[in-house]
Amino acid sequence: MSIKSGYFKKHLHVDLTKGTAEYRDLSDAFLEKYIGGRGFGAKLVWDNLKKHDFRVDPLSPENLLVIAPGPLTGVYLPSSGKISFAAVSPATGLYGDSSMGGGFGVELRQTGNDVLSITGRAPELSLLFIDNSETIILPMPQLKGKSCLEAEGIIKERLGTYAVHVATIGVAGENMVNFACVNADWSRNAGRTGIGAIMGSKNLKAIVVRGYKDLPTYDISGLMAEADKAYKYMEEHKYFKMWQREGLMNVIEYANEKGILPAYNFKDSVFAKHNQINGATMLDHYKIGNSACFSCSMCCGNICLVKNGKYTGTIIEGPEYESCAMLGPNLGIDNFDAILFAVRLCDELGIDTISTGNIVGAVIEGYEKGILSLSDLDGREITWGDEKAILELIEKIADRQGVGDILAGGSRRIIKKWPEMDKIILQVKGLEQSAYDSRAGITMGLAYATSDIGAHHTRAWTIAKE
Repeated sequence: MSIKSGYFKKHLHVDLTKGTAEYRDLSDAFLEKYIGGRGFGAKLVWDNLKKHDFRVDPLSPENLLVIAPGPLTGVYLPSSGKISFAAVSPATGLYGDSSMGGGFGVELRQTGNDVLSITGRAPELSLLFIDNSETIILPMPQLKGKSCLEAEGIIKERLGTYAVHVATIGVAGENMVNFACVNADWSRNAGRTGIGAIMGSKNLKAIVVRGYKDLPTYDISGLMAEADKAYKYMEEHKYFKMWQREGLMNVIEYANEKGILPAYNFKDSVFAKHNQINGATMLDHYKIGNSACFSCSMCCGNICLVKNGKYTGTIIEGPEYESCAMLGPNLGIDNFDAILFAVRLCDELGIDTISTGNIVGAVIEGYEKGILSLSDLDGREITWGDEKAILELIEKIADRQGVGDILAGGSRRIIKKWPEMDKIILQVKGLEQSAYDSRAGITMGLAYATSDIGAHHTRAWTIAKE
């Protein structure tokens, strides 16, 4: 089959050890079989494994990081801003991937590349700048210890332009926390499977992209006609206005009503004070605007601001349901101010909110049940709803300080250190569970168990039909 359009048919491969970048051609057969995004990632990661053996160190220079948009990324269609990050995961030791929305994937495609792969390790903390057809590896040791948002600002000033998209890691990624994420466009995150730790292991603080190339499209008129139908269907859907008004925060009320909302490390599946942290509360007291991914008319992103109290001035794009549930009721927190601050903190540190909420919740329950002692926790007591202790522990995990160094290793490291914790950490293959209680949402249990990357909801969101 000859593929006439839809792809540049180019694969940019970067070796950070050698300091080289080369363009490789993509065959029609490869494009037809693997399509793009996760398909490209899975195939290239698999082919990079010697004898197809996953028994490798995910944090070694040889672990291939694959970043791939799809053939529809950047075109006039709803939800066309997605991009996939893939590698052997430090969280599971198996194949892992994570996706993000926003504009980073679109800009990468506009550089003329269908896929980017990165191997090796830079001699010092660096950024990779793909400037249309030019690729530069730029040492940036001054970014060490900077938060994701700080780093993005410094990079744009250094390059003398804001007309770029930046995907960066925070201190959690630099410290190779097993559930570190990659942040772009303020709050878009490739959050799961520890992709941020992979970048940290490669001394790669950020990937910067700027592209001007037109996307190859076979029939632009036909595409626009079909896109208009898709937009019309979406905008006339009975839930469109609700999603636009509250975004994923409307799921808090639904999950509590159905008995699938995680509370107190999944010990409970309803939360008594759910009305203090739901979409209605967000709308009444915190929401100041909407945001959208590229080419999406739903604009389901919430921009929230804490207007008074000790967290005054905290502003985030969010929270989404998963982050709110895992850093709120799952930790016994009913203060929406504190939840917003915790989500912002995780975004700054570059750490996955789902895994973080799971692990901190397990620590609280482990201490409550006597599995963990006060000395295990560096002498700092932690209980349900203790905002100060919880926020301190999140920072210790990102910094790998004290007990945070063990917790940064994720579920597998924690269980190895304290075997009894296996009874209270909810994980599959080493990846901590998403925010849907599978005791009531039974099909989600099957989805978690059969997911190739571990207990993540996006592989099969069966709860929507259950």
